[in-house]
Amino acid sequence: MNTERFAESDSLGGPAIHDPGEIKNMLIRKVEKFLRDHDMAATKFGRLAAHDPRFVLDLRMGRIPRAATEKRTLEWMEEYESARETLALPASIAAALPNFETKGFAHV
Repeated sequence: MNTERFAESDSLGGPAIHDPGEIKNMLIRKVEKFLRDHDMAATKFGRLAAHDPRFVLDLRMGRIPRAATEKRTLEWMEEYESARETLALPASIAAALPNFETKGFAHV
């Protein structure tokens, strides 16, 4: 488990130490909200966002991802939401369509 602290510069120029648990809590909150908003399974999110089906489960158990992994995950969530907004159908049409599970594949 990666438990190193993240050092940055504070507003006065001195080092600012952030608790890794605080950073992990921010990520897991965003991920949990994303899962609820998009009605997505945790394992599907892990496969798509981090190429690890246990990613969310490990976050829930206290895993602290590297900064690059956190950044990549947040960027993936933003791209997913912007793509859904771009492809969104009007509510009247979407309600008439059956709800098919596509398992992340785009159909031509």
